[in-house]
Amino acid sequence: MTFICDTCGNEVTIEEGTLSWVDDGNSLRDFKITHKDDQDHHDCEPNHVVYIHLRMATGLVGYMKLSEIMADYWGKGYTLDDVNGLKRVLNLIGVCIWKKSKNPAS
Repeated sequence: MTFICDTCGNEVTIEEGTLSWVDDGNSLRDFKITHKDDQDHHDCEPNHVVYIHLRMATGLVGYMKLSEIMADYWGKGYTLDDVNGLKRVLNLIGVCIWKKSKNPAS
């Protein structure tokens, strides 16, 4: 399963990608799936405050942990300034988990 990097527009695999977002202290925004910062993609990973590796987020346990992280933010009074961005990345990750469940060997 591959994703498209929100920065460079090229394919990004689960192993080489991250899900990141901006936490400005009271709101969340700019949810992105990008390449990790490495020798080939040093300009892709944004300088976001928080990130999780796609390999973790695309597993059922990681997806649930991501949901808990989001719930913790809202419990602290944070606002969500990028509803569509969050829904987009959650849908992409959800489709990935569904495809992996249909073909566990991949």
